[in-house]
Amino acid sequence: MDERQIISAVCIFVECRVRDDISYDEMARSIGLSYRRIREIFKTGYGISLTRYILIRRINNTAFKIAYTKVSLTDIAYEFGFNSQSSRKRL
Repeated sequence: MDERQIISAVCIFVECRVRDDISYDEMARSIGLSYRRIREIFKTGYGISLTRYILIRRINNTAFKIAYTKVSLTDIAYEFGFNSQSSRKRL
């Protein structure tokens, strides 16, 4: 797998699990590389850290749902994992 394919696989993995706690061990197993190597390739090829990318995808998905549904903000926050003090610190 070349670097573009790895980055694409990571993006698909994240998007499929954007509402869940993402298991980095599961990611490493599904892609077939160590998590450390995945992080290095992602940062080099995409220009931001994997952790930052995941946060951006969660924020974007949250914003979309806020804009296009009638679901309460509290429910949306819980759905995308913004329901604890630690998640607010990341922002």
